[in-house]
Amino acid sequence: MKWALAGMVATVATVACGGSGGTVAQGDGVAESPLSACAPVPPTERKTSPMAAPLDERAQRSRDLAEQVLREHAVTLDNPWALGHALLALGPEVLLPSGEGAVEGLFRRYGQWIPGGVERGVMFPRSVGDVRVEPHTALLLKAFTETGVDPTREVSVEGRATTVASLYCGTQYRSWVDGDQHSFESWNDTPWALQGLAAWSPVGTEWVAGGGHAMELRAFSSGVVDVYHQETQFLRTARAKNASFEKRKQGVFGYTCGGAHLLQAAAYAVGRGHGGEEDAVRLGEAQHNLMARYGVEMRAVDTAIKAYPKYELKLRIQRLKFLGHYLESMHKLGAMGMVSVTPQAQSSVDEAREELVVTLETIEKLGWFDNLEAIRSADEQAYLDLLGDTAHALRGLDLSSGEGSLLL
Repeated sequence: MKWALAGMVATVATVACGGSGGTVAQGDGVAESPLSACAPVPPTERKTSPMAAPLDERAQRSRDLAEQVLREHAVTLDNPWALGHALLALGPEVLLPSGEGAVEGLFRRYGQWIPGGVERGVMFPRSVGDVRVEPHTALLLKAFTETGVDPTREVSVEGRATTVASLYCGTQYRSWVDGDQHSFESWNDTPWALQGLAAWSPVGTEWVAGGGHAMELRAFSSGVVDVYHQETQFLRTARAKNASFEKRKQGVFGYTCGGAHLLQAAAYAVGRGHGGEEDAVRLGEAQHNLMARYGVEMRAVDTAIKAYPKYELKLRIQRLKFLGHYLESMHKLGAMGMVSVTPQAQSSVDEAREELVVTLETIEKLGWFDNLEAIRSADEQAYLDLLGDTAHALRGLDLSSGEGSLLL
């Protein structure tokens, strides 16, 4: 097929990026996969969680409240990080107040061609001045792929016409893993790129990243699964002893959102066929790891709210964060057939949804949704977390009701 990239028409095949004849020689003799050899193939099948159940009237009200908050406060180009989260929760056709598509607006204002020529693709910076754009590598690619943005969608980057696919290709160029070495700031920075690449890559995808690093998506997937497995050893040990544990920033607790993104990316990549049999076996523990954490985390945050009332805002946000990501993770695993639907599992997600509704109701009652700008003036991070975690809460609620689904 033919499609326009960077103002030119490039012939591409619907096969893995790079490969035989699919590289260009650089000045230092290193061969790197060019943009014209990169062909994203998005998934078309949608799967819902077998544990999903319709929302009752009270839960539906909280769900609608979360959507209202995001539409009023997160749909703005002045806060691209929040806008990316809003897209994840609201869908790919969100419009800005100006009438421009949110996807188009993000590329127009914040997209950048990777230095070295348009053949390397597009990226988003971590920040522009003091504006956070993409604190985690490929955060926006992950949002676009999960929410169902078409890779052939036309956008403009630095005044040059291209398509959303150029971001996928640019993420390939920037991503490599070789044992313990990688192109990311840390393993905590890898999940968004892995999930974004896994979404649009055929099984067996290979490419040559910047610096001549030969990559296999399967190896990237296995690397992240290995990290998840290592960082949850303490959970498996506690479960084997039928013992509890404390949350002390150990293992996955030291990762963004308690390792929820690490798990979701690893599971999604394996669910899409990019991992090996051993990876699937290791991820078979994920459901039980999550369920073991549920009571520990809920008791910890509720105890802290009573003991430290002056930190109630941050602690309520922590409650919102955990419950939204818990529902997301359990129902995504369910959609991929990675959950045993036992009475205990069903009870756990049902209880988590009820507690998430209570949390949203409490935040509304305390007036925090009505005073977001005052919160922002006092604590920028709390403001961002409240918006971002409201988006994850909405996504979790939709997955839990079956209104939301997972593209596989």
